Amino acid sequence: MNLDSVTLNGQEYTGNVIGVEADVVNEVSLVNLQVTDNTSFGFDGLDVFRLDVTTSLFQSNEGFNQLRYLADRTDVLDSNGDLVRAEYVVNIQQNQFIDDQAVANVGGGDMISVQTTANVTGEGPELFMLVADNGDPDAGGIAGFTSNRAAGDAIIGIVWRGDLGDVATTGVTIDNNNFLMSANAGQVGVGIRTTRQSTNRDSVVYTNNTLNDGGGGTDVGLDFDFAGATTLLIADNFGVDANGNFAVNGFQMDGLNALGDVAMDLTFRAANNEIEISTNAIGFTSTDGTGILFDAITGASNVTIEGNQIVMFDDFILPVERGIFFNRVVGSINLIGNVDNVISNSTQPFFINAGVSTGSILVNGQTVP
Repeated sequence: MNLDSVTLNGQEYTGNVIGVEADVVNEVSLVNLQVTDNTSFGFDGLDVFRLDVTTSLFQSNEGFNQLRYLADRTDVLDSNGDLVRAEYVVNIQQNQFIDDQAVANVGGGDMISVQTTANVTGEGPELFMLVADNGDPDAGGIAGFTSNRAAGDAIIGIVWRGDLGDVATTGVTIDNNNFLMSANAGQVGVGIRTTRQSTNRDSVVYTNNTLNDGGGGTDVGLDFDFAGATTLLIADNFGVDANGNFAVNGFQMDGLNALGDVAMDLTFRAANNEIEISTNAIGFTSTDGTGILFDAITGASNVTIEGNQIVMFDDFILPVERGIFFNRVVGSINLIGNVDNVISNSTQPFFINAGVSTGSILVNGQTVP
């Protein structure tokens, strides 16, 4: 279809090759749909400049992705006929996405895939994406995303050549969702990768979610890799009970012993990052895991880490259980934090090489480094 605006409301698409397909449409709105048991994609969109998916069920669609969203333009013509930078908007709210749990490898891709194509060049387009209120992250709440993916595949996977957001608006916001992975090893909860330095800067907010890795081992909760300067907030990820008391870890890593789950795996390839990781609850029942891993970060950057709780599982056998770990720092970063990070059962609660940081944070009541 090639139209200006399409709304599908209260319909069922089942047993087809593709549930819903859209090609070059300004706006598509999917409301209260049931998209189930299609042999390929549940939704497949190319150059849908605004996609809204609300109060819908996507279940057991067996293609590479339950939802695939492709951006093919760097620039578009505005209403005056002038060439301007393309903007893509994706809103996914109050839905359920459920993989077929009888299939060990569903499709061989991310459950929800958002990416630019090889035709995108130069600075690329801007992405504005909201994923919110899918499932209930609090105690006893249903999952908004129940995945059954292969190693390396994610529940939400974003690969973008261009900016995540602009100078005034956050690019990607993921808030108040419940993510549940299957027992397959090596899965990823949310993966975000930008493939060129941003024209302005990238911005991502991940807040108020719960994620359970399902016990597969070598799983990664968040796998973020930014090519350009980035503003990142990861905060308040935990669930509560009916009385408002803490009840559910924001990251529950239940992999088999000695398989090394990682709650957050973060890479920042450019300087001038503003990062805050605060008030998250992370729990492991697997050994040799890592709570917060900075695989690589480039300075100068400001990194705030405070008020997090990380409960490791120590088998007292090498390799070690790592709480907060800076693997590689290029230049110098500034550490900020006045609220204690409580990291228990960890043989290496904190690590950063000498001479690559200023400032400090608190870990188990001690100022580090």
